[in-house]
Amino acid sequence: DALSEAALIRVSFNRSILKYFWRYLSIRLLFPLGSMARPSGRRRTPQARKQRRGTRMVFRRKNYVLLLLGIAMVALGYAMMRIENEVDGFISLYVAPLIILGGYLEIIWAILVRPAAEEDAPKKSRPMVP
Repeated sequence: DALSEAALIRVSFNRSILKYFWRYLSIRLLFPLGSMARPSGRRRTPQARKQRRGTRMVFRRKNYVLLLLGIAMVALGYAMMRIENEVDGFISLYVAPLIILGGYLEIIWAILVRPAAEEDAPKKSRPMVP
């Protein structure tokens, strides 16, 4: 009776230790050095807010259009492959995989392309020759 009580206490003690260890470990994995969990105590100044508003987005309209075009090409390729529904068919064997590959390449291009920065670069003016 006393032995089973001691064993029960030991098991519950081990479970609580494991529970606290798991919490500690999960917090350390989510916030490795605690830098994200602790606020720095500084507040943003109005100048910093205005400066942040002036920043431009990473993707422009052209990027989104190219991305949607690539997704549509991939969907069209898979749809063509499904519509023909033959293993040895010409469309499902040759055409649809090329369209799918082109769609994936279009998506990669849409992510990597950087539109010409007209506002960022100063325009060079040439002197007028009489």
